[in-house]
Amino acid sequence: TGTDGFSGFFDGDNHVVFGLYINNKDDKKGLFGYLNHGSIKNVVLKDCYVTANSQVAGIVGLNSGTINNCVIQGGLVSVIGSFSDGGMIAGSCKNGAIDGCRVEKAKVSGNYSCNIGFVTGKADGSLICNNEVTGAELSGGVHKGAILGYNAGKMKLEKNYYALNIKGVKGGCDDKDVNNSKNPEGAVKSDKLQLSALSIVAASVAKAAPA
Repeated sequence: TGTDGFSGFFDGDNHVVFGLYINNKDDKKGLFGYLNHGSIKNVVLKDCYVTANSQVAGIVGLNSGTINNCVIQGGLVSVIGSFSDGGMIAGSCKNGAIDGCRVEKAKVSGNYSCNIGFVTGKADGSLICNNEVTGAELSGGVHKGAILGYNAGKMKLEKNYYALNIKGVKGGCDDKDVNNSKNPEGAVKSDKLQLSALSIVAASVAKAAPA
């Protein structure tokens, strides 16, 4: 995507990308390195493997645009830099939005100084809403959460859900919430998400179908 990033509109039409593999020591690595005021939607990654220095993710390394309705099923994101950011949907999100995405059975790892989360590792001035995380695992990190690792401020977090059986995390966000209240999670725990997100969607569709 170059130094200026991707500023267009990409619709993956829910086609599945199998086995994305990136392994280097650079920043802004993912299927898209940098989303700069563009839009990405309906992308499905299965069994992705991304290792890089900072702003590392499956979908977008650095998100300053809009990511909608993207899914990650399995895989590993590994952040090797110090004081770096990593996540499954976006490595970091600055003045961007992530809406309606799902992460299933994936792992994010980083060293002791990293910000890591499944939706994004770090977010600043962004909207994070309607996302779901199930059956996943975090390893390492100083700020980590099932949804967001580090809240850098001016955030709106709403209607994000994560299963109670996620390994390596205690809450949706390891930092204070946007209102600096006593709720540190910025997300809603739900014991109803023990099933995969795809199973939940399929059940919803079946229930809504006419008899």
